[in-house]
Amino acid sequence: MFQDQTSQNFDQQAFAQMGNEAVAYMRKITSREIKDKFMQIDNIKPGHVYWALFAADGALLMIAEDQSDLLNQAFYNDLTAVNPN
Repeated sequence: MFQDQTSQNFDQQAFAQMGNEAVAYMRKITSREIKDKFMQIDNIKPGHVYWALFAADGALLMIAEDQSDLLNQAFYNDLTAVNPN
């Protein structure tokens, strides 16, 4: 389930305490950021913007070209996906 939380500011520690088993957040991520932070990931198009799904503690769960793919994956794994931006 997607809940738009654009009007709320999230405290990272409080967000992490919500639980990795229940909540995930998604945001846009550039191919450059992916290469810099997640060097083990291949097949990234240079200059492209992707969507990333992260566990509440910040661990990367998934990268996709389409936001709906992330929402589907979150739903499939019983996660509530929020967009903190």
